[in-house]
Amino acid sequence: MVNINPWKCFVVGAIGTGIIVNVSFLILSLRKPSIPVDSHPYEEGLKYQENIDSEVEIQRRGWRVVVQSTPFSDATTEAGERRAVTFSITDATGNPVALSAVALRAVNPALPEADKEMLLVGNSSGEWIGNTPLTPGQWLLSWTFVVNQEKFTLKEKRML
Repeated sequence: MVNINPWKCFVVGAIGTGIIVNVSFLILSLRKPSIPVDSHPYEEGLKYQENIDSEVEIQRRGWRVVVQSTPFSDATTEAGERRAVTFSITDATGNPVALSAVALRAVNPALPEADKEMLLVGNSSGEWIGNTPLTPGQWLLSWTFVVNQEKFTLKEKRML
């Protein structure tokens, strides 16, 4: 009868398992298509954190953000193609917050060529309005607005 040392079997088994697992991961990684990686991950991380900080500050101040998008009725355009986008912020008491500028960046994941950037125009009731040819579908909207020289950014997905 052959006398086998169990410790030697354990060491050989552990090394063999490690080799098999690493080879399996190598094969899996080579079969997967490459994942696009952002060329500026640090800057993207800062933007992401800025968005989180903006949302927290808006909640802390008790502001209510209202975004409305409706079909824009204009005889020169096809029905439903243009949208009137309205953006407003009220404080905890329901009074409009005085904004000095509002910008909108609209990204359509399905149609990158349809992406839009625009400045909205304010009116006396505290609403900021912009008319833009946003086609029906899902849009990623990024709102940037300024209150007392403080810049805030909000992002949302919206079906238009």
